[in-house]
Amino acid sequence: MAQDILIIVNAKTGTVQMYAADPSIVQGNSQGSNELWVRVPASEQLRWRVEPLQLAEGAGGEADLYHAIITKVELWGATESPPQGDASKYLVDWISNNGAGDTPYYSAPGTITPGKNTFGPPTPVATQGINRPFIACETQMSNRDEMVSPKIAYSFSVDIYLGREKVNAVTWDPFVTVYRP
Repeated sequence: MAQDILIIVNAKTGTVQMYAADPSIVQGNSQGSNELWVRVPASEQLRWRVEPLQLAEGAGGEADLYHAIITKVELWGATESPPQGDASKYLVDWISNNGAGDTPYYSAPGTITPGKNTFGPPTPVATQGINRPFIACETQMSNRDEMVSPKIAYSFSVDIYLGREKVNAVTWDPFVTVYRP
């Protein structure tokens, strides 16, 4: 099974918000926090995807669109502050993936006419293939591990682009707790 975490970065201010697709894994720091703390069992895949917050569509098309991508991961350590131990024992097998999949879109954008006391006519929807890059790792704990549910600090660095030009970089450090199921 995989646990997905969405990272939203304000493209202009660099403000970060993180959301777990499954809210039951949120341990501390609420949904939308920049230091989201999640608790997941060993042998679970964690996947992080970053999206830029775009407050307005530019007139120039693609050149005015923001893009964001995770460019660096750093593991700090395990246990409470200051983080100690070897975090790479718990978060292993890191990969990057372009995450292709089908995404719905409005095939005929325009006016929607609601029905009176009923639903109006359906809005035409289609799907198209789109890449949604993500970074992933596996969680693990050995049977001999003396630490019970270690809290792991890690950092992400995200580059933000406007069109093809890098305009900002953001770094922050959330947490993962790994436990034996």
